[in-house]
Amino acid sequence: DPDSQVVRSENQINESSTGAVPPGGIPGVQALVPSGESPGGVAGQAAKRNKSNSLFNYEINKVVRRVSKPLGEISKLSVAVMIDGTMEGDPPVYQARSQEDMDKYLQIVQSAVGFDQERGDIIQVENIQFDRTELEAQKESIARAEQIDLAMEAGKLVVGLVFLILFFTRIIRPIINWMTMTVEVVPETDQLSTGDFDAVDEEKQRLSEMASEAAHVRESVAEFVNKDPKYTAGVIRKWMREKETKSKP
Repeated sequence: DPDSQVVRSENQINESSTGAVPPGGIPGVQALVPSGESPGGVAGQAAKRNKSNSLFNYEINKVVRRVSKPLGEISKLSVAVMIDGTMEGDPPVYQARSQEDMDKYLQIVQSAVGFDQERGDIIQVENIQFDRTELEAQKESIARAEQIDLAMEAGKLVVGLVFLILFFTRIIRPIINWMTMTVEVVPETDQLSTGDFDAVDEEKQRLSEMASEAAHVRESVAEFVNKDPKYTAGVIRKWMREKETKSKP
């Protein structure tokens, strides 16, 4: 760059001398000069000599660049995008995308892939109606599966409800009836005969078995009530209302 020269070194030599030339000129020259001419010029003339030498060394500038390039480099991008329309109305009718929407999608794609126009990238976004036949078939299959799952859940609830009804009618109701029934008074021992003693023993054994069974049933009922007390209370209130209704004339 000639406009940005920098002097690296400089060397200047200046010489000067003064003196007079003799009348005969410089010795040894008289024999070579033709006759009638004076080699030394005017006798006694003063002589002056100046000498100047200058040496400049300039520094030449240079630019050093280190460029690191990746192993792979993208030379050009070619991207094609297809966008489906919308289904509107009842029955549904296909509606194409507006130009405003398509321009917006084009900008989104360009930002996503790193579009570079100087590199020669090409991006094409088109609105094309997709084939929805397989999609509709999948929707119907999913709807049927959901209906089957719903039916299975309802079946589980029905089975559980039937089990609870049987449990209360076979176990809880007999217990309530037994707890509310009237117990006959047994006659005094000295008024009983031998046959009556046998009957009393049988009755005691029967009552003992009933008490044992009742204790087992109470444990089962208590465990069930602890699991779902609200449902149990509702069933008992319903039975009590039914019993009151039957007892009225």
